[in-house]
Amino acid sequence: MLRNAVKMWLNGLKQGGTWTTLIWMAIFSLTFFLLLLAIGGASLAGTMLHPGFTQPLGTSSTSASAATHLVVGVVFVYLLMLGATPFLTGGIYGLYGQAVQGIKVSWGTFWTMGKKLYGRGWGLIGYVILYVMVIGIFASIVIATLHVTGIILALAAFILTLPWGLRMTGELFVDQNTWGKSFRQSFQKRYYGQLLLGLALGAIAYLLLIFLDVMLVHALGAVGIALYLILELVFAVAVPLWLFALYAATKTGSSSQQ
Repeated sequence: MLRNAVKMWLNGLKQGGTWTTLIWMAIFSLTFFLLLLAIGGASLAGTMLHPGFTQPLGTSSTSASAATHLVVGVVFVYLLMLGATPFLTGGIYGLYGQAVQGIKVSWGTFWTMGKKLYGRGWGLIGYVILYVMVIGIFASIVIATLHVTGIILALAAFILTLPWGLRMTGELFVDQNTWGKSFRQSFQKRYYGQLLLGLALGAIAYLLLIFLDVMLVHALGAVGIALYLILELVFAVAVPLWLFALYAATKTGSSSQQ
């Protein structure tokens, strides 16, 4: 199963369309940054052009009005970001799900998957909220009652339930199942140990990256920083693609056994 995952992962990395997710993430991030910048600039300009700006008596009301406009603008942008996040999630994860299955992906795949899997993007957000709540409640109880032992149990619970989260994500964006079916399927025992091992390998690789980044920056200065940024971009695609390859490999393994 892990051998299949490596093959799927490498095949996905070879597709040029897989790397377009970096561009889409940059576009979305830059768009919302510019919106926030524009709102802040417009609020400042509105304050300076307000008739009361040069009058001491009108300063407080002008400042209050500007602050209100700024808050409303920022809230509006954050609501847009909230609405766009499931689209971004569906587009990126849907593209990765296609890539690890050997389906050709391109620049437009992101947009197609974003529209198709928008609801599943919300579904994943809901699942993450539910997961964090359950783990948080469990951790609070065991830490309050068992102290140090409780911390160990809470960490163990978090690590041991990660394959469930991976299966849930794969069911939503690789198989594109409904939320209810994905949730039920996420608790399957098949390949649980190998999924956990694959997750551990991904975590180790990321820790090695952090160590390598520190060494590069320390040894090479500005060149090391540039290499660090390049490696971060590579891992921003390679790590999630590895997780989707792990899930997809469980399906090919099941098919071959049948």
